[in-house]
Amino acid sequence: MQVLQVSNLPTNRLALTNRVYLNPRTLHAIFTSPESSTYLVSVGGHPYIADAHESVEPGQIALNGLQRRHAQFSLSTRVEVTEFRPDPEAILSSLEISVDLLAKKSTGAKPREIDTDKLAEDVINNYVNQMVQLKQILAMDFEGTKVELTISKLDFLQEGSSSPYGQITGPTEICFRKASKSKLVSLSGSRVSGGSSGGGNSIFLGDFDFEKLGIGGLDAEFNRIFRRAFASRIWPVHIIKQMGITHVRGMLLFGPPGCGKTLIARQIGKILNAREPKIVNGPEILNKFVGGSEEKVRELFADAEKEQREEGDQSMLHIIILDEMDAICKQRGSNSGGGTGVSDSVVNQLLSKIDGVDSLNNILLIGMTNRKDMIDDALLRPGRLELHVEIGLPDKKGRNQILNIHTKNMREANRISAAALANLDMVAEKTKNFSGAEIEGLIKAASSYALTRCVDVKDLSKPPDEKNLILKLEDFERALTDVEPKFGAKSQELKALYRNGFVPYGETFDFLMSTMERLVEQGNWIVTNQVVTFVVIIILTSLFDFQCDPPIKRL
Repeated sequence: MQVLQVSNLPTNRLALTNRVYLNPRTLHAIFTSPESSTYLVSVGGHPYIADAHESVEPGQIALNGLQRRHAQFSLSTRVEVTEFRPDPEAILSSLEISVDLLAKKSTGAKPREIDTDKLAEDVINNYVNQMVQLKQILAMDFEGTKVELTISKLDFLQEGSSSPYGQITGPTEICFRKASKSKLVSLSGSRVSGGSSGGGNSIFLGDFDFEKLGIGGLDAEFNRIFRRAFASRIWPVHIIKQMGITHVRGMLLFGPPGCGKTLIARQIGKILNAREPKIVNGPEILNKFVGGSEEKVRELFADAEKEQREEGDQSMLHIIILDEMDAICKQRGSNSGGGTGVSDSVVNQLLSKIDGVDSLNNILLIGMTNRKDMIDDALLRPGRLELHVEIGLPDKKGRNQILNIHTKNMREANRISAAALANLDMVAEKTKNFSGAEIEGLIKAASSYALTRCVDVKDLSKPPDEKNLILKLEDFERALTDVEPKFGAKSQELKALYRNGFVPYGETFDFLMSTMERLVEQGNWIVTNQVVTFVVIIILTSLFDFQCDPPIKRL
């Protein structure tokens, strides 16, 4: 061990090596029998590679300013210097480094473009076998530019390693991210880490199961949303630039009430590695003061704009969920703002924020509505809310998934009978035209029968019979008479019209029936192995004159 005095480096050029320098005689006194050509020393508990330099006085050790600042040494401080033997657990498998320019003064010029693939090669060549620790700052000359490298993440080859230091080796994988709030550099290449808006591969928070998220019957819709809105965001930024495309910035979820539009929007926010979603109902944006509504729209995008300026392509994704969108985004010129033109101004403000001159690449606007026909056409074009996904009534498979989701807690607590579980498929068959919300209401209605059965209504002072609280199949059958779907034909009313069936009366009737059956079949299209029901409008013209020419009925 040697006690040496901290001094300056002999030349500024040596500051870019991240090494410490000693007089040759001092170095040989520490390493009496060196085992390799690399001299690792501990300087006051901080490990560095040491080199000999004739200009360093005996009894001194030369450190650069970044090393002294990190170790909190001042000039002339006396420190203990010993030989350092690295722990095998300290070998790094990967290393993340944040990048900035060493000179922080902004000149107003474009950010310095840095190829991270070349930078990774230079880091390995310059710092192989060196020891680093979190928040340590290194200075390096990269293609004539002095860059500041800050160690931001260490991943060790041996899992569970508790070493405070990591050793860089040839196989160590190195990735980079732009320093926080830096506007001086722009990173490109395949070694860029983080940033889910620009194509970091960490946009999803691991694997996810739709049923665990409480979503049933929407697998096809989720697959389409993933393909259109998120597939491009998984790829690195430079690949998307090579493809010459931009990310989808907005999507519109539309369909009947109770089918899961709000649910799917909220769950998208949960499964993404993104900023906390901003959820706002359309009418909440309206303000009684002039310009107040437009200001609220600008506030929704303010955080995304700020991060885009500071982080660039490494900005996180910002999600804005706008429910009841038809309340504020009606067709312009329709006088929907009560003569004030507020709705028109809100639409104009949204258009400029989504796809204006300074359009953002780190946002995803999710709009929801029951009335797609009322939304202004300019919002629905590509580049804005270009992805339109209809969230319709679930099919039998979807209804089965929804029933399983809402009976999950009952199954785990053994509060549902085996017969009811075995016949959930039958319940799904009987709930045709039910929305997801109506199926949830059906289960609540069935549960009410089970709860009432275990209560003595004649003497409510008695405690309920918890042991026998079981949801049975007959509870579902009784609940089916309580809850009726809003959509679809009124079966009881229709049955009353043909109690004795149909009596064919000739060729005209047969032709009409075959035509109607064909039209019904046309309303069911098979899309990706799933039956999708569309509304078909039929116009019948009467053969008789009822003072109309011709009389028309819409079915």
